Amino acid sequence: MPVFELMIAMLAFMFGIVVLTYFSDKAVEHSLKIAYAWRISPILIGLLLVSVGTDLPEIMHYVDRCMFCGQCAEICPKNAIRMSEEYELAGFDRSKMIYEYKRDH
Repeated sequence: MPVFELMIAMLAFMFGIVVLTYFSDKAVEHSLKIAYAWRISPILIGLLLVSVGTDLPEIMHYVDRCMFCGQCAEICPKNAIRMSEEYELAGFDRSKMIYEYKRDH
């Protein structure tokens, strides 16, 4: 990788970390304002945010976009993604070609 591309990648990474840190502080600040405005405990707002965050799918597989190259299965650190010979790709509605997977707790 050329030095210039590496520098750009490092700057983009650092910028992403700064943005993530800034907006996470803003999210906490605004959730506290909401809690005080509604006169409820900030812990309830925190629990609500955590419950919504953990309810989101961890993997979304867009079948209509997948090229079935197998790269995701090769790099999966837990061997949770596997390629198989079974498939059913026919469909008229693209919104039904999205599969969501969540972690079993």
